[in-house]
Amino acid sequence: MARLWVEKDEDADEEGGVWSSFSARQMLLLCVGVPLEIQGFDISKSHVAMTIEQMQKTATGIRNTCITKTGVNAAVDDSYLLNVELVNGMKTGQYPEDHNLQCYAQCVMKTIRTFKNQKVDVDMVTKQIEMMMPMEWQEGMKAAARKCGALELLDNASQKGEFPPDPKLQCYFKCVLVLSKAMKNDQLRPEVMKTQAELMLTDDLSERIKVTIDKCAPSITSSDSCEAAWQFAKCYYETDSSGMTLAKADYGFQKYIHGMSPNVLETCIKESKLEADKDKLLTDETSVDPEKFSCFIACTLKNNGALANGEIQFNVLSELLKKLLPEKEDKVSERLEIIKSCLPEGTGSNDCERIGNIVKCVQIKLKEKGI
Repeated sequence: MARLWVEKDEDADEEGGVWSSFSARQMLLLCVGVPLEIQGFDISKSHVAMTIEQMQKTATGIRNTCITKTGVNAAVDDSYLLNVELVNGMKTGQYPEDHNLQCYAQCVMKTIRTFKNQKVDVDMVTKQIEMMMPMEWQEGMKAAARKCGALELLDNASQKGEFPPDPKLQCYFKCVLVLSKAMKNDQLRPEVMKTQAELMLTDDLSERIKVTIDKCAPSITSSDSCEAAWQFAKCYYETDSSGMTLAKADYGFQKYIHGMSPNVLETCIKESKLEADKDKLLTDETSVDPEKFSCFIACTLKNNGALANGEIQFNVLSELLKKLLPEKEDKVSERLEIIKSCLPEGTGSNDCERIGNIVKCVQIKLKEKGI
């Protein structure tokens, strides 16, 4: 549900503010940002806390490795210097919405085993702190991890149909609805939700979602905007749980896009007129214009030889996905079967329309299979 409704709105920045690209998981990264720079020791090899000097030495190796992994090719060019400045800024609480910096944070957390399967492992964060941090630092760090991890746990619980009346969770849902333009001036906007469902989804799915919206919108009883958003989300899940997470960013796609050649990426972003939405595309493809997104995918397939004369070259696509996506994490074989089953849906007057229809079909089937 978090990215299901996206309407162009002139005052989006005013309402969305600094929250416009944040998820619960990104908030957790912010809250443990300082430990990112000092953690890094393998807990399987030691059971005693490290000194500050030891932490700094260990962190330096991880820091340099992750700066290099996140798109920096040489230690002397401007991009390297820029990334070093961004990373150093984390020590003083500076977290600009920079894609390379986000990938750097993810790299560090994966290296120290606190990020797995696209999720922050809050328990592992706590264990790392207890095992490695100087005693005088531990309580403050664990308190930060608990505070930020609470929202992560609440977000995960809501995906399972658990909606505790926690004020943080309630305001989280308000934030989601405001960013999705489904709430404005503390009021739900059901017509906006239904319009976006019609624009972005297949007819049968959009009709089902509109029925759910019509049922839940009038059922809101609270005058508090946070609680009202929570009531709507709870009703929505209880009525049709499959719609709650349909439009979340797909991990497999994100691996696909970040694995392709920079030249193809830049060419296709320009060709599909997504320059202004590049950051959105690189973090959550469901938040960009669906027609432009379809053209972007068509362009990448053409440039990689997987789309020729309006037809998907399935053998080429298979090899491409196997190369870009790790089999174990992304269930490549299942994805390929889903794509193959959706090929008959690829109708339209041009490549953008044909690929767009296939993408819709794939998104629905991925959700149905829980991939």
